[in-house]
Amino acid sequence: QRHTVAGFIRLTDNLRTFFVGDGYYSHRTTIIRAMEKANEGMPAEVVPIKAQELRDDEFFRTNAFTALLIDTGAIGMLMLIALFLRCAFRVIAGTGPNRAVLVSTLALAFAWQFSVNTTGLCLFYLLFMPLGLVDQLSRVNRESAPAAPFRGNVPVTARRRLA
Repeated sequence: QRHTVAGFIRLTDNLRTFFVGDGYYSHRTTIIRAMEKANEGMPAEVVPIKAQELRDDEFFRTNAFTALLIDTGAIGMLMLIALFLRCAFRVIAGTGPNRAVLVSTLALAFAWQFSVNTTGLCLFYLLFMPLGLVDQLSRVNRESAPAAPFRGNVPVTARRRLA
């Protein structure tokens, strides 16, 4: 996709942008020249024209991956990947019955940033952050798994001691 190519063009413009990015939500203005470079040499009929590109705005909207890449740089993207891996490790290390559902939720949420705009990033961070939604659900999964089988209100091992 041309947005991703433009993101990497903008990222390699200078060292500061490469390491720490341009700043939160600044991708809208800094990607314009990179999009012009990415579309350079393409025939006019191949370049898709969307309604937002026909407007006379001074900013450009892109997908969340490219926006995060430009806004946070390589260090921010490495931290995001580390956060994802930490959350995935905590889910996989758990013993609950819903581990597969939670891991697939993590994978889908991570892939989600390639198709959505930056407006959905709040939910994205709420899923991944330490003690976030997925981490809390995996903790409930671990703590609710019974250690001993139950019959009625009393565990089987306690019932044997009472008898």
